[in-house]
Amino acid sequence: CNMDPELRWKEIERDQSDNEPVVAEEDGFSLAKMAEALRSAANGSGVRNPDAVFSKPNRVSRRQKSGDFDLAYASIRGRSHIRSGSFREDDVEARFFLDGKAVAIVVSDGAGSAPLSRRGSCVVTAVGIKCLIELGQKLVVEPEALNGRSQFAVDGFAAAVQSIRSQIEFEADCIKEQRPAFLAKEMYATFLAALVLPTASGYVLLTYSAGDGAIGLGLAGDASGIKCAPDHGQSAGQTLFILNKGADDAEKRLIFTKLPESYALLLMSDGVSDPRIQHGEELKPDIWNQLTDELKPLVRQEPLNHDAERVETYKERGALCEWLDSYEKGHHDDRTIAVLFHKLS
Repeated sequence: CNMDPELRWKEIERDQSDNEPVVAEEDGFSLAKMAEALRSAANGSGVRNPDAVFSKPNRVSRRQKSGDFDLAYASIRGRSHIRSGSFREDDVEARFFLDGKAVAIVVSDGAGSAPLSRRGSCVVTAVGIKCLIELGQKLVVEPEALNGRSQFAVDGFAAAVQSIRSQIEFEADCIKEQRPAFLAKEMYATFLAALVLPTASGYVLLTYSAGDGAIGLGLAGDASGIKCAPDHGQSAGQTLFILNKGADDAEKRLIFTKLPESYALLLMSDGVSDPRIQHGEELKPDIWNQLTDELKPLVRQEPLNHDAERVETYKERGALCEWLDSYEKGHHDDRTIAVLFHKLS
């Protein structure tokens, strides 16, 4: 007979969720030398220096508020990684800028087949958020840049992708000094990005995706629905990553949306979107509206922590991390979600 899979995964979650990833002694020595190569060649990109094994916390969250905006995110290590004793590969960053009147959000999912994808996703979010803020500051002072999907914005997002690629390639070159066989694709990661910017006639949204996961609007009237086009690689089950050909095709990937007075913006890795949104249903506004209604009370339970993200444990976790922990049969990947509410009572 076959055991109920839910019983098996619950046991793993309860007892091993907070365990640190296991690194073999010989692997730890190699990783430490690679990390030292990066630290000694820091180039001011804004990416935090790695520790000896490129580790990251198993679960994190953060909530910030500014004016009518309420911004929160959470990211947890998936059950498959708990079971194998490996690291969380997802990463997320979200910030206010322009005196709290604009928002930048980046979510990245490291490739499970890439040994150092946890570093790749870290580079994507750190460099990505820096580039989005710089781009947003330029766009708001260009009279025609935000009247629609402008070439200025298209070129800006393409340049952001190139900046992320350059940093990954720079770090790969540094690592090669210690491990000559290292390839940049060992840091494969996806890129989901959103910019919310003020204009004279209201707010606008610019979204960009390279890889799987999802971006959508909920409780936004006629604007509700998916705001990206998740894509996959040449072979089944393989997604596109930011280093792949076509990831910088901003003409195809950038979506412009004029925002209503109130709305919820959701960005999520495929660990959230795959079990929660069935294929073909992502186009239905009701799916995004229902998800927003589900998340509203959870975000409001999160404590404010403007200065830095909060590291959590399974026993002492916030409402968003607990929601991400919900069991979904057949889905055990890392889970990350970022939520922005504007004037939602």
